[in-house]
Amino acid sequence: MRHLSDDVLDGALRMAATRLRDQEIARADTDEAWATLDEVRAGTSDSIDIVDGADHPRDRTADRWRLIAACGLLLIGSVVALSLIDRNEADAPAVTIEITTPPPAPSTPTPPTTSAKSVPLESFGDGAWWPLGSTVASCPMCSGIVLDDGRVAIIGGTSATQGVVVQLFDPATAEFSVGARLPNEAWRWIVELDDGRILLSGWNGQIAIADLDDGSSDVIRSSGEPLAPIQLADGRVLLFGSSASELDLVTKQITRLAERGGSRPTVDAPTALVELGNGDVLVADNTLSKIFDAETETFRWLANQAPPISWVRRLDDDRYLVARPRPPGERASFADALIYDHTTGTLTDVAGLELPLVGDSGVSAALLGEGRLFVIRQPAQPGGPNPGAAVYDLDTGVVQEVDAPTGRRTWAQPIALPDGRILIVGNYGCNVGCEVNPDADTAELFAVGDPSLPDN
Repeated sequence: MRHLSDDVLDGALRMAATRLRDQEIARADTDEAWATLDEVRAGTSDSIDIVDGADHPRDRTADRWRLIAACGLLLIGSVVALSLIDRNEADAPAVTIEITTPPPAPSTPTPPTTSAKSVPLESFGDGAWWPLGSTVASCPMCSGIVLDDGRVAIIGGTSATQGVVVQLFDPATAEFSVGARLPNEAWRWIVELDDGRILLSGWNGQIAIADLDDGSSDVIRSSGEPLAPIQLADGRVLLFGSSASELDLVTKQITRLAERGGSRPTVDAPTALVELGNGDVLVADNTLSKIFDAETETFRWLANQAPPISWVRRLDDDRYLVARPRPPGERASFADALIYDHTTGTLTDVAGLELPLVGDSGVSAALLGEGRLFVIRQPAQPGGPNPGAAVYDLDTGVVQEVDAPTGRRTWAQPIALPDGRILIVGNYGCNVGCEVNPDADTAELFAVGDPSLPDN
């Protein structure tokens, strides 16, 4: 422990002397000689009690002891204070205090939130229908494509609150959402571009590009002739109407390439459009069918014939299933099924298979894997009961009958999903003698049983 400093000792002695002086002056009745503080420090006086033999009324011995006790207390207090200061300045070992916190009371685990619409594939049996409830927008006549990420983009519907939108359906959760908001237009064609955006075209000639990441849309053309779009394997984007044109996605300029021509002065917007390979594109409508050579930018007739085609789907590298509308008066709401072989350039009828038309630009059918086709049968008259559905094997001709969907699905659009299920959206017609477009704002799923991957 450090020694007392001179300052501390001086302070203690001064306080003691001052107190003694005050007491003695108050009681003194004779002249007495007092030793000064300097004399005490200089050693000329033997002790603090320097008055010897003075005649006072009180006992000097008691006063002496009180003075000594007071000085002792002051000295002890100073020592204690310096000790505390010294202890704080030194590197004293830390004191570890253990605080025990009681563990939290066990709580009841919260079960994971599961969407009421979550529909895993294994929950299906053969021929099982699963109603999905309301969609984002009412869609009397829908068009949809399966995107590269497995979701489905659907156009052709509107919502009272959202307006015209691209609907997205996620097969993993079986839920619908808004993918992008669009200008007011009767959108008919939809194509996914290589960069993930979607290209849209409408019956009134508008063309737009929508970004599903931020929900925005950019109008390229606001009116004009309706043009059906397609992106080729080499990345080029072509538009077809009465002529073939090319769209530059960077400059957003449309360049006319070649006239389609035909037996009629005007040519309808294509109802069938698919790349056949090697730059050949099948371009067909309800009046004629041609092949466009993207390398030479010229048209030629399809298989030395010009049958009208309302719908086309790829079967394999060289074979395509097409729907050929019947002549007026011959059950005009149905089409005959044919298989087109691009290698031989021949068309072959599929016996016993008729395809229900959706307007004049599609059929109520979805192509499954392994050459199978899912078809929704149509009621005999508007508002009548739905007779059900069927799965056709295009190679063997075997027909598997399927129960009717839960909703009224006249002119509904089935879309084959990558996991083997089928999404059914929309409903048109039934506007004579019954409710207008019933169930146009609902959807449902169907499982065929064997979840073979469809060929999209």
